[in-house]
Amino acid sequence: MKLKRLLLVLVPALLLVASAVTFAQGSPTVQTKHDAKLGTILADSQGKTLYIFTKDTTPGQSACYGQCAAAWPPLTTSGAATLAAGVPGTLGTITRTDGSKQVTYNGKPLYYFAKDEDAGDTYGQGIGGVWFVVQPEAAAIGSPAASPAAAATVQTKHDAKLGTILADSKGLTLYRFTKDTTPGQSACTGACAKAWPPLTTTGTPTLAAGVPGTLVTITRADGTKQVTYNGMPLYYYATDKDAGDTYGQGIGGVWFVVTPSAGAATPVTSSSPYSAPNY
Repeated sequence: MKLKRLLLVLVPALLLVASAVTFAQGSPTVQTKHDAKLGTILADSQGKTLYIFTKDTTPGQSACYGQCAAAWPPLTTSGAATLAAGVPGTLGTITRTDGSKQVTYNGKPLYYFAKDEDAGDTYGQGIGGVWFVVQPEAAAIGSPAASPAAAATVQTKHDAKLGTILADSKGLTLYRFTKDTTPGQSACTGACAKAWPPLTTTGTPTLAAGVPGTLVTITRADGTKQVTYNGMPLYYYATDKDAGDTYGQGIGGVWFVVTPSAGAATPVTSSSPYSAPNY
């Protein structure tokens, strides 16, 4: 009986230890992969998507523990992490409160999303406006949707419930923010811009043939050029993943898709016919 009781105590404990050990990689490699909608992003050696947490603002520390870490497991290592050949940037490690070593990219801790099961999954992108996939960069990281296009093109697409609305060259929905009331300025910065990445460009933005209105740019606080339509800054919604998504429509009563117009930009003010995915 004593032996049986001992086994009942030891077996679950050993399973827990085994689980914790398999969580850490011996010497993980961080590589890149191409996502059809998000572009080139970071992944582990099995192709699983890696993320950053914008609340990780204290150098050398992670702000994600407990239930957060259960949903967003850190990429940990028991050896030396390496970047695949040709990937810019720098890998390092920080020590978590449990003593494990978490891999960082350009100083930012890296995480998985527990709902991602396959190498092609990016279900964590934009969740809560604080979790984002990572583009490889020599010095900085951020939301890929906010990365500037050389010469952004704005076109239209037809939505079965919202009608004809503006989209980027890949068909991703564009939005306007009704709090943008000061000409030449965006009222969406910081955490707001993580959830609603601006449509930016390094070239001259163009309207697709037959689309009425005017495109110009404004200069954001970080120096990037944001595209405006009839004077209103244009944005993405980070939760939109596919060309048919319009999950941002009507959020907070201040975010709306945009119908093409020869004059002032016109929002479609009906509430969203969709529900955001429950990831």
